[in-house]
Amino acid sequence: MKADRIVLGVALLLVGSVWVLVNAGVIPPRVAADLWRYWPLLIVLWGALILSGRGAGGLGCLVPLIIGLFILSFFSFAPFINFGPSGPVKTSNVGLLRVEGIQKLELSLIQHAGEFTLGEATMQDKLIQARFRTNAEPEVRNINAGGIAEVTIQDVEFPKHLGRQASSWQINVPGDLPADISLRTGATKAELDMRNLKVQNLELKAGAGDLTLHLGVYDGNITIESGAGSVTIYVPDNTGVRLRVSGGLVSVDAEDAKMTARGDRTYASRNIEDKDAIIDINITAAAGSVKLRPAKSRSI
Repeated sequence: MKADRIVLGVALLLVGSVWVLVNAGVIPPRVAADLWRYWPLLIVLWGALILSGRGAGGLGCLVPLIIGLFILSFFSFAPFINFGPSGPVKTSNVGLLRVEGIQKLELSLIQHAGEFTLGEATMQDKLIQARFRTNAEPEVRNINAGGIAEVTIQDVEFPKHLGRQASSWQINVPGDLPADISLRTGATKAELDMRNLKVQNLELKAGAGDLTLHLGVYDGNITIESGAGSVTIYVPDNTGVRLRVSGGLVSVDAEDAKMTARGDRTYASRNIEDKDAIIDINITAAAGSVKLRPAKSRSI
C-alpha cells in the first residue's frame, strides 16, 4: 500500500474516531480541540513510510496529506465554529471580596476558547474583579487557607451539539498582592497587562492564538506552551529578561528589546545584572513567532 493512502486513511480514522467519542460524551470537545497540535505526526508517518519503501514520495502524496490535515484541523476547531444556536450571549460581573490576612493569590483559569484580558483591579477591597461575556457564566470557586486565596474560574462544558460558545473574559486582580496565575485555553486572543501586578509565576497553555504580554518590574517566571500562533512581549527598560525558546518552527525577534543571543535559542537582556527585576521566560511552540518589544508608553 502506498504512503499517500496510508496517511490519508490514518487521518480519516483518527478524525472519525474522535468525532464519535465526542458525540458519545466520552471525551469533552475542549480535549478534542487540543489534539490538532499533534498533526505534524502525520508528516512524520508519511516520511517514515516513504523511507521504508511503501511510496514513491512524489508530489502525489501531498494532495491526500493536505486533505487529511485540513479535515483534522477542521474537526479540531469544530467546537469554535457555529453549527447552530447555542443560547443568548450574556454579560455578567463577578467580584470576590479580599479577606483580611490574605498574602498571596493563586489563580487558575480554564477557558475553552475566545478572548481574554488580565489587568489591575480598580477596587482595593476586591480579590477578583471579573467581567464575562458568555452563553453560560463560568464556575467560580474560592478557598482561603493559610494566608493564600485559591481561586478557580472555569468555563462550563460545551453543549453536546457542538454549537459555538461565545467566551470573553476580563479578569482584574490587586496590584499589591503577589500572585501565581495559570491560564489554560484553546484558540484564544489574550492580552495580559502585568505592568502594575506582582505576578511571581505565570503559566499559559494555549492550543493556538495570539498572546500579548506587558511585563512589569517584578521578579518572576513565565512558561508558555502553544500549538501555533504569535507571542508578543513588551519589556520595560528596567526589567531584564532571560528567554529560552523550544519546539518546532518558531521565529524569534528580540533585537528591538535590546536582547542578545546567549546560545541555542536562548536570549538575555543586555546589562541584565543592572536591571531592577529579572523575568525568566520559557516558550514551547509547534509553530509561530516570538517578538520582544520595548514597553509601550501609557496614554494619558
